[in-house]
Amino acid sequence: MGNHEGEGSLSLPRIVSYAPAETEEETTEKPSSPPPPHVPNAEERASFLSRHFYTFFSRMVALGYRRPLEMTDLDPLAVKDSVDVLYRQFVPAWEQEKTCSP
Repeated sequence: MGNHEGEGSLSLPRIVSYAPAETEEETTEKPSSPPPPHVPNAEERASFLSRHFYTFFSRMVALGYRRPLEMTDLDPLAVKDSVDVLYRQFVPAWEQEKTCSP
Protein backbone atom coordinates (compact mmCIF):
# COMPACT_ATOMS: atom_id res chain seq x y z
CA MET A 1 0.00 0.00 0.00
CA GLY A 2 2.61 2.61 1.06
CA ASN A 3 6.38 2.77 1.14
CA HIS A 4 8.12 1.20 4.10
CA GLU A 5 11.19 3.40 4.53
CA GLY A 6 12.32 1.93 7.79
CA GLU A 7 11.24 0.60 11.09
CA GLY A 8 9.24 3.12 13.07
CA SER A 9 8.41 5.27 10.06
CA LEU A 10 4.85 6.13 9.27
CA SER A 11 3.55 5.56 5.79
CA LEU A 12 0.18 6.74 4.61
CA PRO A 13 -1.78 5.28 1.72
CA ARG A 14 -2.31 7.47 -1.30
CA ILE A 15 -5.71 9.07 -1.44
CA VAL A 16 -7.28 9.40 -4.85
CA SER A 17 -9.38 12.47 -5.38
CA TYR A 18 -12.13 12.59 -7.95
CA ALA A 19 -12.67 16.33 -7.59
CA PRO A 20 -12.56 18.36 -10.78
CA ALA A 21 -9.34 20.24 -11.45
CA GLU A 22 -9.23 23.76 -10.04
CA THR A 23 -9.31 26.65 -12.44
CA GLU A 24 -6.90 29.56 -12.18
CA GLU A 25 -9.66 31.70 -10.67
CA GLU A 26 -10.23 29.16 -7.88
CA THR A 27 -6.55 28.92 -6.98
CA THR A 28 -6.08 32.66 -6.44
CA GLU A 29 -6.38 33.63 -2.79
CA LYS A 30 -9.64 35.23 -1.89
CA PRO A 31 -9.76 37.86 0.81
CA SER A 32 -10.67 36.13 4.02
CA SER A 33 -13.12 37.48 6.50
CA PRO A 34 -11.84 38.14 10.01
CA PRO A 35 -12.09 35.16 12.34
CA PRO A 36 -15.17 35.06 14.53
CA PRO A 37 -14.70 36.39 18.05
CA HIS A 38 -13.61 33.74 20.55
CA VAL A 39 -16.44 32.41 22.71
CA PRO A 40 -15.12 31.06 26.01
CA ASN A 41 -16.11 27.48 26.76
CA ALA A 42 -17.21 26.10 30.14
CA GLU A 43 -13.66 25.26 31.19
CA GLU A 44 -12.41 28.76 30.38
CA ARG A 45 -15.31 30.36 32.30
CA ALA A 46 -14.87 28.06 35.32
CA SER A 47 -13.34 29.09 38.61
CA PHE A 48 -10.15 27.53 39.94
CA LEU A 49 -12.06 25.09 42.17
CA SER A 50 -14.48 24.19 39.41
CA ARG A 51 -11.54 23.35 37.14
CA HIS A 52 -9.73 21.49 39.90
CA PHE A 53 -12.73 19.24 40.67
CA TYR A 54 -14.12 19.21 37.08
CA THR A 55 -17.52 20.50 38.22
CA PHE A 56 -17.66 22.68 35.10
CA PHE A 57 -18.19 19.41 33.21
CA SER A 58 -21.23 18.31 35.30
CA ARG A 59 -23.72 19.92 32.91
CA MET A 60 -22.33 17.92 29.98
CA VAL A 61 -22.36 14.67 31.98
CA ALA A 62 -25.96 15.22 33.10
CA LEU A 63 -27.07 16.04 29.56
CA GLY A 64 -25.28 12.96 28.19
CA TYR A 65 -27.00 10.84 30.81
CA ARG A 66 -30.43 12.08 29.69
CA ARG A 67 -29.84 11.72 25.95
CA PRO A 68 -27.06 11.11 23.42
CA LEU A 69 -24.92 14.21 22.98
CA GLU A 70 -24.88 16.02 19.66
CA MET A 71 -22.24 18.32 18.21
CA THR A 72 -24.40 21.35 19.06
CA ASP A 73 -24.23 20.36 22.76
CA LEU A 74 -20.45 20.74 22.83
CA ASP A 75 -18.74 23.97 23.79
CA PRO A 76 -16.29 25.56 21.36
CA LEU A 77 -12.70 24.42 21.57
CA ALA A 78 -10.39 26.54 23.70
CA VAL A 79 -7.73 28.43 21.76
CA LYS A 80 -5.01 26.67 23.77
CA ASP A 81 -6.43 23.32 22.58
CA SER A 82 -6.64 24.28 18.89
CA VAL A 83 -4.65 22.36 16.31
CA ASP A 84 -2.63 25.45 15.36
CA VAL A 85 -1.40 26.02 18.92
CA LEU A 86 -0.78 22.35 19.69
CA TYR A 87 1.07 21.81 16.40
CA ARG A 88 3.39 24.73 17.11
CA GLN A 89 4.17 23.16 20.50
CA PHE A 90 4.51 19.62 19.16
CA VAL A 91 6.94 20.18 16.29
CA PRO A 92 9.84 21.58 18.36
CA ALA A 93 9.29 18.94 21.04
CA TRP A 94 9.24 16.20 18.40
CA GLU A 95 12.42 17.50 16.75
CA GLN A 96 14.16 17.56 20.14
CA GLU A 97 12.93 14.03 20.89
CA LYS A 98 14.26 12.77 17.56
CA THR A 99 17.73 14.12 18.34
CA CYS A 100 17.75 12.51 21.81
CA SER A 101 16.53 9.06 20.73
CA PRO A 102 19.10 6.43 19.70
